[in-house]
Amino acid sequence: MSQKTLDRIKEVRQGLQHHLREVDKCIRQLEILIGIDAVATSNAIAPPKEAIISAKGVKELLGISSTTLSRYQQGNSPKSRPPFPKPCWYKGRSPHWKAEELIRWSTE
Repeated sequence: MSQKTLDRIKEVRQGLQHHLREVDKCIRQLEILIGIDAVATSNAIAPPKEAIISAKGVKELLGISSTTLSRYQQGNSPKSRPPFPKPCWYKGRSPHWKAEELIRWSTE
């Protein structure tokens, strides 16, 4: 194979990998919305019919680190985005967010 062909194959592979990551992100968002990853709400007051997720779920959903999540919570979200959603519920000291609000925020 020529170098040009090999370069084109590499380019196509990188494009496919990018699209697969996007598909994985969409699948994760759907799982959260339908409640597969919903936090159990036994013995606590929380929005009963809405999928809520912990900080770990937020980091997975948005593909961010703990440091970035902390910055977002402190009001340092990207300038191109509206303010980061406030947690809707706390389990002990751990914040939880409505998945739908986070997905809406991430796509604005």
